[in-house]
Amino acid sequence: ALQLKASTSTFAFFANVGVTDKFDVGVAVPLSHVSMEANVLARIIRLASAATPLVHTFVQGQDVTEQTFTESGDATGIGDVVVRSKYNFVRSGDNRLSAAIDLRLPTGDSDNLLGLGTTQAKLYLIWSQDHERFSPHVNIGFTVSGSGKRDLTLGGYTPLGVSDEFNYAGGMEFVVTPQL
Repeated sequence: ALQLKASTSTFAFFANVGVTDKFDVGVAVPLSHVSMEANVLARIIRLASAATPLVHTFVQGQDVTEQTFTESGDATGIGDVVVRSKYNFVRSGDNRLSAAIDLRLPTGDSDNLLGLGTTQAKLYLIWSQDHERFSPHVNIGFTVSGSGKRDLTLGGYTPLGVSDEFNYAGGMEFVVTPQL
């Protein structure tokens, strides 16, 4: 039986600069704290060794068939830094259409769950309408992930297994009054 408790807290420093009225760049630097605790209750079920119970046991010389193993750890540090660029190429009436790219750099320690250990590029389109009281927004895109490499204790490397992703998001702004 496995009990696993994992928690993370992240504080991000973010900066965005408008290079022109249509083009902006930004960066996000996350500072994260990750903690994890695992408890495993292991049990020996006697099938073939019932006649000789001391053959399989957790404590040498005693018939102990149950034991709990506990391990925990935590880490704090900089996570994967994201560099972003966005260009607005359509402004027609109330409609706005932009293209953006987010580049996630493997700056976080993947062995301590502070980062992915590989680069990701998120390419997406951003559509919005600008009305006086109601403004809808939609993002749609695709994230391409590098394969990542992880050093194994037995030697060699194996892919980390970070998947590519299809992304979509939607939202709206509603203005109750100009002051609210």
